[in-house]
Amino acid sequence: MLGLGWPQWLLIIGLVGGLWLTVRIMGRASVAYEKARKAREAREQAQTSSGEGST
Repeated sequence: MLGLGWPQWLLIIGLVGGLWLTVRIMGRASVAYEKARKAREAREQAQTSSGEGST
């Protein structure tokens, strides 16, 4: 198999799998961060709107 032994193939599979897992986790974290940011902005917008109406 391309002159590589089992240890080398396991290392390659581990590195590729780790890279894939890292990208997946970062993608999910990015989506969660964006969702939280939008919720925070909507909450601040609601507070600003209610604060302006009471003055």
